[in-house]
Amino acid sequence: MVQKRSKVIEEVRLKDAFKGLNDLYEEWPKQSEYYANQQGPIDVKYLPRGVNRRQVDLALCLWDIHSMMSANLLTTCWRAEQLGRVLLRALGENDLVVGANLARSLMENAAAFLVEAVQVRSSWDKWMKESKTFTPESATEFRFNVIGKTLQFTLGTRNPEYLKEVTPENVRTFTRTNVMTLLDKIDSDAYEEDLKSIYDYLCDAVHPNFGANEVFCTEMGVDSTGRHMRTLMSRDATGRSSLPTNIKQSAIWALEQLTAELESQKSFCEHICRVFKLWCLGLDYFGIIRPKWFRSDSILTVS
Repeated sequence: MVQKRSKVIEEVRLKDAFKGLNDLYEEWPKQSEYYANQQGPIDVKYLPRGVNRRQVDLALCLWDIHSMMSANLLTTCWRAEQLGRVLLRALGENDLVVGANLARSLMENAAAFLVEAVQVRSSWDKWMKESKTFTPESATEFRFNVIGKTLQFTLGTRNPEYLKEVTPENVRTFTRTNVMTLLDKIDSDAYEEDLKSIYDYLCDAVHPNFGANEVFCTEMGVDSTGRHMRTLMSRDATGRSSLPTNIKQSAIWALEQLTAELESQKSFCEHICRVFKLWCLGLDYFGIIRPKWFRSDSILTVS
């Protein structure tokens, strides 16, 4: 009875966790855009009414970085929504191997975002303490501090074919950080769950290991002669292992943490927009907050 009640509680928590993430998914736009300005120079076609050149010069230091940070909010949310939605369906149909794959991907998605979002905000906090005034020169310092991190989560890859196109001096910047490195950076003491053990359990279940075979075992033990180990298997088995619990616990952790961190990072992106008046460039991607009085199309010409 206690085990059944615990199972029901886990299922309710998982559905609630997915709903929180899905609310952001439904609220945020279906499309946006980001920029990666590495060539320049940038020409300003005109100054909109109510905007001076100093505001524009300050905004030019961070507009593309900000657009990539904002885009990362959307892609992280979209990815997690797909994984969470299909995971719920897989659990409902007792497709545990599929569920384990999806839960593992959710953990990786969450770990990457949690670590890298905090890194960017920490760089901002450090820069804010050191900067007395907002100037294009000081803003450029912040840009140099976060450009590598931003390019990592936007354009980083471990695909050799893509990395062939990268110049040798930039290979390290564009080589995506291994997910295990990101998982190891998660402050496990901050959570009740033993994240590393759960992740290892999921990995064993999705690879051709004993964990994957155990999913289809209904009985394991000594046969009637007492001389042989006997395992009863079924393709319709719901798992004699703790895999269903690990799937739910990992997915709950990932969805709950992601939802909270996505909201925090969105507030951070909006703060950056206000501080550097990025709206004055006339761009309209996700993350831009405009004053009600401002009316302008893009004032930039990138050559």
